[in-house]
Amino acid sequence: FGYAFNTDGQLRKLDERTGEITAEGFEFEVRPGNREYNQKRYVALGEVINQEIYQLLESKAGLVKTWVGEENEEYRSFVFASPDLRTNSDKLLILINGAGAVRGGQWSRKLIINNGLDEGSMLGYIERAKSAGYAVLVMNTNHNRVGKNSIPGSETPVTHARTVWEQFVTGSPSKFIAVVAHSYGGIVAVDLAEKFKLDLMERVGAFLLTDSVHHKLTDDDSVNEKLQRIGINYVCSKAPLDTVLPKYIMRSDYSIPRVSSGSNEHIWTSFYAMESVMRESEKLYMNSTENQQNDVDL
Repeated sequence: FGYAFNTDGQLRKLDERTGEITAEGFEFEVRPGNREYNQKRYVALGEVINQEIYQLLESKAGLVKTWVGEENEEYRSFVFASPDLRTNSDKLLILINGAGAVRGGQWSRKLIINNGLDEGSMLGYIERAKSAGYAVLVMNTNHNRVGKNSIPGSETPVTHARTVWEQFVTGSPSKFIAVVAHSYGGIVAVDLAEKFKLDLMERVGAFLLTDSVHHKLTDDDSVNEKLQRIGINYVCSKAPLDTVLPKYIMRSDYSIPRVSSGSNEHIWTSFYAMESVMRESEKLYMNSTENQQNDVDL
């Protein structure tokens, strides 16, 4: 496609003669007036971006591509995990993308293409998490098919997440688990909270969403009460970051506190809220550690 990421993580055109990276950004309308062709080309570029992000999760973030499901299955999905996933007994960060074309490691393909890796990928979250001592698990909830074939155990975002949690999270040694999910990923995360109640009640200590589109919590009051205590939904708002927003009484997700993400655009919420999300996770981790110590002292 004639593009490459520069040292600042921005997608830029390559010089046709020298092959060097130029200052020119992505151009959508390569054939003026032919939207069908331009859109197909954009989608095709997006598929290449998927593979590039997968590579960066390994080469830059230091994660390991890890297969999901049974070894004898013909078609399998995969996730990306830090090497200490099965040995870190302290804390674990789980990242869940939204719906659509994005794959594991991406918050927004549009932002990756038009703005950069910092803005649209999960690399910033992963870097901060690893620096703070977290094991990291990146789900890949939209990888549901290989060609025309459904992937067993990953037929939908929800089934993928359930399979991944059962395979990698339930048996992990981490005492503190933080879940960060964007958009439709919030629906997936709420389902996980109900499906794996024991893990939620005993080990999940942070439930941080960026403009989640969930319309309700669960039918379990004890699960909902826990999510209310450890949850925040960073939503679209013109208010400054972390501004507490009123309950949204037209929806039943009001039990999870809502604060401003610092952006009024859905696709930007994960990027603008990142520093606050990671601070909040650490604060909840410290509270959890203090509570555990108090229990020991008693």
